[in-house]
Amino acid sequence: MLKERILSIIKNSTIKNILWLLFDKVFKLVIGLVVGVWVARYLGPGELGKMNYIAAYIGILTTIASLGMDQFLVKEILARPLEKSQLLGTALIFRIISVIILSLGLLGVFYMMHVDREYYLLYFVLLFTFIPTPFDLIDVEYQSRLQSRRTVIAKNSAYFVGAILKVVFILLHKPLLYFAAVVGAESLLAFLILILQYQIGSDGLQTWKFNLDLGGELLKKGWPFILSSIAIILYMRIDQVMLGNLLNSTAVGEFSAAVKITEIFIVIPIAVSSSYYSTLMNSINNNDFAGYRRKMQVLFNWMFLISFVIACGVTLCSDLIVHVLYGQQYVETAGIMRIHAWTIVTLFWGVVSSQYLVIENLQNYSLYRSVIGLVLNVGLNLILIPYMGAYGSAVATLISQLVSAVFGNLLFKPTRVIFKYQVNSVLNLILLRRKEYQYT
Repeated sequence: MLKERILSIIKNSTIKNILWLLFDKVFKLVIGLVVGVWVARYLGPGELGKMNYIAAYIGILTTIASLGMDQFLVKEILARPLEKSQLLGTALIFRIISVIILSLGLLGVFYMMHVDREYYLLYFVLLFTFIPTPFDLIDVEYQSRLQSRRTVIAKNSAYFVGAILKVVFILLHKPLLYFAAVVGAESLLAFLILILQYQIGSDGLQTWKFNLDLGGELLKKGWPFILSSIAIILYMRIDQVMLGNLLNSTAVGEFSAAVKITEIFIVIPIAVSSSYYSTLMNSINNNDFAGYRRKMQVLFNWMFLISFVIACGVTLCSDLIVHVLYGQQYVETAGIMRIHAWTIVTLFWGVVSSQYLVIENLQNYSLYRSVIGLVLNVGLNLILIPYMGAYGSAVATLISQLVSAVFGNLLFKPTRVIFKYQVNSVLNLILLRRKEYQYT
């Protein structure tokens, strides 16, 4: 009986998609903890900090180049299936143009900053993680069809190859640039596999069409997401940029080592929410608004429960985690991790609330909340880093995310329902309301 029930759950397309996405993240988690930590120990916080300093800039560019479309393009494809090829083709051209402009723009910024030659070399090899990102639109289509396993297979194959190369370079005692080159090559290989797979198993990229008028419509709908995404990535990565500019690469390395552990878990709400999306939309399409609200509350409940348990675990075990994984070189990382661990709760809530705003066509408020968080984060970093170092940056990040993802919802009438969902999720855990975690 139990076996049949489990099999019936697994056969559900939504659950299948969640499991594939979770497999993707768990696989990368295992490889990352083994190989990534080995690389961190080999390079030390100073060298690791240099690579992560440049990677933080490229991460910001990657988010800007997506033009905010990932957050609503799946919805557009589901709502307008006959225009799918034009939606994807138009988004692709716009992203390619943005990648070219942004790549050259950041190069100009580095020139004005008079960065060392080593940073230029790191930038050019890590740029290969950015250049092919427009083709991530293939994954957007796969998500609309609940076929994320295809992306998982492509990217994890490349990730595995990259992990092997990193181990080889450690054994051969290669310098920092080799490891940065592997990161770039790994990303390029992943997208090549994804494109080849799409060409063989689907209609292919040649069916995608560009439509300028549609492009204007997408940008008009997407501009709040573009600005919001920029604000989000800035206040998620600005700490590493500011640490590099205000302190040194060692502080960046120690901070990024802590962030690497806490940010591992953000994949859980992303995987669950992206797969849960169609379930929420089905309730709306069937005019079952009570069911929709119920499912939304259940989602918030589970996200808080899971994130709270993880945050407690990371906080209690931070010394052990750093000692086992990173060693004595990363002396400050455990303390940073104890503070940064609680951003896990805000990140889980943030992912779910962003999905709510997309469904309710309230994406403007995502922008408002993110800008508030960004301004607060930059201000707090400027104040706290000179006095507390990397600890100050962790405190700044936590406070800004709490304000943005939670208390910021109180500032606007349409988003106060999100705050209500969040408060209820806390009360449901404190009062042990088991029925509030049931899907139906």
